[in-house]
Amino acid sequence: MMRRLLSNIAIPAALLLALSACGGTSVRNVYRVGILAQPTSGNFWGINAIANYWDLAVQSPMRISLFGVTDQRFQLIPQAAADFASPLTAAGEDWTSTVKIKKGIRWSDGTPLTAADVAFTLNTALRFGLAGGNWSVWADANYLREVKAPDEETVVFVYSVKPGMARHEWGTLQISIASERYWAPLVEQAAAGLAGVARPAAGADDATWEAYQARQSAAAEKLFALADKGEPLAGAFLFSREEPGSFVEETANKDYFFSGVAFTGYADGAYSEAKPKGYSFTAYGTPAGGKSVAYTGGPFVAKTVYSIYGDLNAAVLALQAGDIDVLLNPQGLPRGLAESVQNDPNLAVLKNESVAFRFLAFNTRRDPMQDAAFRQAVATLINREFLTDTILQGVASPVYSFVPAANADWYKPDLPRWGVLPDGTPMSSEERLNKAVEILAAAGYSWSDGNPPHWDAVNGTVAATGTLVTPAGEEMPPLELLSLSYGYDPLRATFAIWIAQWLNEAGIPVRVQQLGFNALVSRVIQEQDFDMFILGNQVGLFPSYLGDFWNSREAVKGGRNPGGYSNRSFDQLSDQLLTCSSYAECKPIADQIQVLIATAVPWIPLFDTGIYEVYNKKLAFPYTDTFGGLQYLYGLPSVVKIQ
Repeated sequence: MMRRLLSNIAIPAALLLALSACGGTSVRNVYRVGILAQPTSGNFWGINAIANYWDLAVQSPMRISLFGVTDQRFQLIPQAAADFASPLTAAGEDWTSTVKIKKGIRWSDGTPLTAADVAFTLNTALRFGLAGGNWSVWADANYLREVKAPDEETVVFVYSVKPGMARHEWGTLQISIASERYWAPLVEQAAAGLAGVARPAAGADDATWEAYQARQSAAAEKLFALADKGEPLAGAFLFSREEPGSFVEETANKDYFFSGVAFTGYADGAYSEAKPKGYSFTAYGTPAGGKSVAYTGGPFVAKTVYSIYGDLNAAVLALQAGDIDVLLNPQGLPRGLAESVQNDPNLAVLKNESVAFRFLAFNTRRDPMQDAAFRQAVATLINREFLTDTILQGVASPVYSFVPAANADWYKPDLPRWGVLPDGTPMSSEERLNKAVEILAAAGYSWSDGNPPHWDAVNGTVAATGTLVTPAGEEMPPLELLSLSYGYDPLRATFAIWIAQWLNEAGIPVRVQQLGFNALVSRVIQEQDFDMFILGNQVGLFPSYLGDFWNSREAVKGGRNPGGYSNRSFDQLSDQLLTCSSYAECKPIADQIQVLIATAVPWIPLFDTGIYEVYNKKLAFPYTDTFGGLQYLYGLPSVVKIQ
């Protein structure tokens, strides 16, 4: 199976209504999925400019990409492409690579998917300057100049700068494809404001670039607002209908190209797929020996219904009641919730290694968050081990790196760790306080009562202190820490409350503001109106995200750097990570980035839980042991079977 690695409560009556309207479809043949947020109301172009988990979970089954990845091993593999891309070749000042398209893939309106659709999708993104979300990776105009389709089966990628693995194989080639026949006339409506506007030449002055980007941004807003009713799709499912705040329904695509394809992964790493009287493909060695995974492509269900729940507790109750079959949540379930249902004879509990982390981030555009010393002091005061081991009773594990330890090829264990002694032992509360005070005092901070906070050894607490005073002599204004609610994620909510307590004890006035998922994402990603926030991120196997998260080019609304961190040295390393073309070349760059971020701490990694998941035992998946769990695969709707 090839795939992309993208508070209303649904009442039972609404779910039953959705199922009863299935045109004679048995409820037994409907895959019922619980999700925890309303998917974004937007079209293909806008959704991929944000690319949050819920959008990808609902959208991915309906979409088809040029390339995807194999099961369990996550190796790059052609999807709509017929084979791997040709090597990058110099063509004058440009670099080109060619991909052939599979024959026989059709859109839901019956028209064939061709090379023109791929070229149209990417050229539209370049034309409108789409950035943020998936577009920053798929259509990075710093590298990709244009895409050509000389015939129906051939796609030619033209890069103005030679791209590395991050922007070619793991970037542009991962593009999700849109139908040119449907979208082209609509796109022209949105592009009216771009008439006669050409991309400035390299070296153009800032004013010229700003004027050009302003025109693009205005046109992009119109593009995002285009209606997509009846859009042709080519994925395993087709959009059926939705009830905002309650459910989204998708119907199986009877003409899905990969239905009936035999997918096989081998223990030695080889991979094969074959379609009876269709085609065959092999990669990564000669298929032989033991099989690690083998199954046939579906979909095997008539419909998938995504029901929206306001919090985890409500969704778990729905699982127990049999209202849904599986729950999707990018961080899985807290261990306590998973264990609470492990004795239910109808439910199965899984645990897999995680591809995610939770973190605290600063708005580095504001004082004092723009000061690295302030951020280092905050990082020092946070006692991860106390929270994960004592307060949360081992349901989470502290993390100090943005590369999961399980991703051994890229993980760097010897990073700077704030709040940790040289021998690796976590500091005591007294040591943390003293170190934080030392960092702040050295940077010119003081306290309004003239005395820094100190440890009261008799009572085992921090002695009362005044408010922190900035180096400019101004008393610290109250800061806001945005967090998800206890109902949505009790772990992040707990971390937020304790972090605020530790900061207040040190004279840093902080209050926690708990929000729903969509409200928090809007404040952070779109409005960028915050001081600090706690969220989580899923990450890929290739660590290009190390550049994306903090590069100044992503410090735009909708971008991946909402805190606005800007560092010229970091940007240079980040750009190198996008042009390196081998592991030996990329690894030292990734290591340097990890050290820089661990030192400057624009974000503070906090904890991970592994992935606990629960699903109804009537479901049969081709496998359940996989890095990131079923959540990373959005519940495998195209291959799940209902027994």
